[in-house]
Amino acid sequence: MTTLSHPQDAANRIGLALPLAAVFMRFGFIMLGNGLAWLIFSAQGHPTPWNQALLWGNVHVTLVADPLTIAFLLWAVRREGLTLRDLVGFGQSPLIKDVLLGLGITVLLAITLFVGNLIGALVAFGPAVFTQPVAPLDAALLPPLGYYLWALIVLPVTVGITEELAYRGYAQPRLEAATGSRWLGLLIMAFGFGVQHIAFSMTDWQSALARFVGTFIAGIVFGLIYMKQRRLLPLIIGHWVVNAVFLGLFPLLGYLMTVG
Repeated sequence: MTTLSHPQDAANRIGLALPLAAVFMRFGFIMLGNGLAWLIFSAQGHPTPWNQALLWGNVHVTLVADPLTIAFLLWAVRREGLTLRDLVGFGQSPLIKDVLLGLGITVLLAITLFVGNLIGALVAFGPAVFTQPVAPLDAALLPPLGYYLWALIVLPVTVGITEELAYRGYAQPRLEAATGSRWLGLLIMAFGFGVQHIAFSMTDWQSALARFVGTFIAGIVFGLIYMKQRRLLPLIIGHWVVNAVFLGLFPLLGYLMTVG
């Protein structure tokens, strides 16, 4: 079990640098993916290579940021004599119980993301967000079907596992130990979770702010669930289902209705 029950002793052994790195490194990894995608689209002569790179973030996050994050976590936990399996906490409770709990908290996570994104939009754009017309989708500008299938099948698995391992499983308990405060550890983790998502919305400052606020709020709720349960598998399952529905299924249905 990875819960650090003696904060000062844990802080002496682990320190603050590694959990802080785990919290903020994914912003850099995602930006690396954005940069590589920008180079590819620029070489292809795309008229808006940066916007296209951001659009394809759901793909390159799984190919660049997730493997790099897992590599960091493997190195970090080995310094403590642990494995990634220890972060998940297999064996702490019956598997079926964790699965059912994960499916149960999916509804809470979905509500949290909806409310968080709404608050973020209000903070960034003001009440006008309710009156701005939604631009219709242009089939000619949409990615191919494979993009949406990737976002439905691959993205939820890799991101759900990697983000929960990095933010809740690894960083949060170690930040609590290093700072001596559960709440400060939670807030630092949630702040980093929000910063990470700015990398997906770097078209203008308002979009970046909206994404940060929404995911910061979500990070707090995710962290509170982990603080209470100290079991990661239910959060992985809930995170996976939410991403599969909101980042995979709904965009796929929108694509099929637009091109069909």
